[in-house]
Amino acid sequence: MVRAENWVITHGGRDFTATAEMARIFRRQAERIVAVGDPELVVLRHSNGVDMVLITKETPYSVTRISAARVGHASSTA
Repeated sequence: MVRAENWVITHGGRDFTATAEMARIFRRQAERIVAVGDPELVVLRHSNGVDMVLITKETPYSVTRISAARVGHASSTA
C-alpha cells in the first residue's frame, strides 16, 4: 500500500518515516541551524510519533525520498 509517508529522515543511526511536508520542514530547520552554527533541538513528526532531535554542525543526517516500489514492501535487497 502506498502511503503519504514517503520520505526517510536518518538521524543518529535511526530512520524516521515522514510525509513530504514534515521532511521539508525538518530539512529547512536543520539547514538553518547548521548555517547559524548553534545547536538546537528540532521537532520531528514521523509515522510513529514525535521526537526531538539535536542538530549541530557535526550532526550527520539525511532526508531521502522512498521510491514507490519500496513503500509498504519488505525486501532483503539493498
